[in-house]
Amino acid sequence: MEPAIRSTLGVLVVFLAASAEAGQIPVEGRPGLTLKQRGDRTVARLPGGRTVPLTRDGPCTGCALQQAEWVGERSGVALIFLATYASRPRMPTGMCGAGEERILHVVRLRPRPREAVALRIDSCWLSIEADKGPSWDARKGLLRVNLWTPRSGAEAERLAWRITPDGRVDAVPTPDRVGDD
Repeated sequence: MEPAIRSTLGVLVVFLAASAEAGQIPVEGRPGLTLKQRGDRTVARLPGGRTVPLTRDGPCTGCALQQAEWVGERSGVALIFLATYASRPRMPTGMCGAGEERILHVVRLRPRPREAVALRIDSCWLSIEADKGPSWDARKGLLRVNLWTPRSGAEAERLAWRITPDGRVDAVPTPDRVGDD
C-alpha cells in the first residue's frame, strides 16, 4: 500500500474514532460508563457496550447534559449515578438560566439492562434541593436520598430503595425524621 494512502487511512480512522466519542460524557469515577445526549434524550453506554435510554423524571426540554458522577453499584446487577444538566442554557438571563437539574439514575443490569429509577434530586426549575447527595450502603444494598420540595415543608422527604443481589430494585419505607436510622 502506498504511504500516502496509508497515512490518509490512518487520519480517517482517528477522525472517525473521535467523531464516535464526540458528545459523550464519562461518568466520573466509573471507567467505561458514558452518557450521551441526543436531542432531548440521554443514553447511557454501559462498560460492555450496551446502551440504555434514560429519562429525566419530568419535562426538561432544552436541558443540556453537563456532567455525570458515580454513586455506586451492586456488583454485576445495578449501576447508580447522577447526571447533571444545565436547566435552560439557551436563556442565561431568564429564570434558571444558570441553574442545574440533577437526576439520580439506577440502571438494573439483569435480566437485561434498563433504567429502574430516575429521580430529580436537584432542580432550579421545580425548586427541589437534595440534602448532600444520595447515600449508597453497598453492604445493605440500600440507596437513600433526602430532599426538599415545595410540598415537603420543614422536614426533608426521605426516599430509599433496596437493590437486591438478583437485581430487583424496590422502594422501601424510611423513618419519618431525617435523624432516624
